[in-house]
Amino acid sequence: MALADPEGVVLTPTPAFFGYHIGITMSGAEEWQMPLLEKNNYLPDLENIPQTIRDRSQLMFLNYPHNPTGAGATQDLFDRVVQFGLDNHIAIVHDFSYADISFEHQAPSFLQSKRAKETGIEIYTLSKTFNMAGWRSAFAVGNASIIKLLKAYIQNSVGGTFGVVQDASEYALDTQIKERKQLRDTYLERRNTVIQLLEAHHFSVSQSSGTFFVWLQLPETITDDKQFAKSLLNNAHVAVVPGSAFGEAGQGYLRISLVADKATLSSGINQLITYLKQYRE
Repeated sequence: MALADPEGVVLTPTPAFFGYHIGITMSGAEEWQMPLLEKNNYLPDLENIPQTIRDRSQLMFLNYPHNPTGAGATQDLFDRVVQFGLDNHIAIVHDFSYADISFEHQAPSFLQSKRAKETGIEIYTLSKTFNMAGWRSAFAVGNASIIKLLKAYIQNSVGGTFGVVQDASEYALDTQIKERKQLRDTYLERRNTVIQLLEAHHFSVSQSSGTFFVWLQLPETITDDKQFAKSLLNNAHVAVVPGSAFGEAGQGYLRISLVADKATLSSGINQLITYLKQYRE
């Protein structure tokens, strides 16, 4: 709403969190989707964006570690994204919601790239790291002009965050280093459990670099992921999200959440495996 208008284009990844589309619709801008493909490690192919689209683009959304695939970004990607933004006069918004939930190494920040603050911002929420989803506490860092526009929009639309929530957020950021590691270790253990169970039965599953999701590719015999997810829920009582809910590029996949305890996850995955083997469209 602050950076796009009906004359412009907003670049978004697909599959992706559906919240981006809502703001684009409200702004009246056109959305142009960047497919995130397994063969590219779920990173956008910037060279594939036509010049005619670049010329009209005002804003690009990125999100790493990535919901729903769990993919991680590289510093090289962010370096190229910064240059892309500068060359094409496009504001970059990196959704860093899962910054603290990365496994093999610390997830790189968009702002680590040289000149990143000349073209974009990074948004962080306490919803994931501190399990504060309902508190709606977040902040943005980066380009001063973009921050000014964002501040004006928030002040005139949703107002400010309740003071007690701000105090709790400050305390969490200042004191919870040990607890943050414990949470990360918990999700890593659950991730490993889920992946090991699925791979033991020869299913194709992404090696999630972060977030609390696992991205499972359905067998080629299953062509309708939405129908499968509905059938799985109704008949096996296991809830997953069909990949196509996150965009056309998610067709044929399932997003598995790691927010349940390990015993519940193991039971659910075993039921999923059994149902996958017997399911017929």
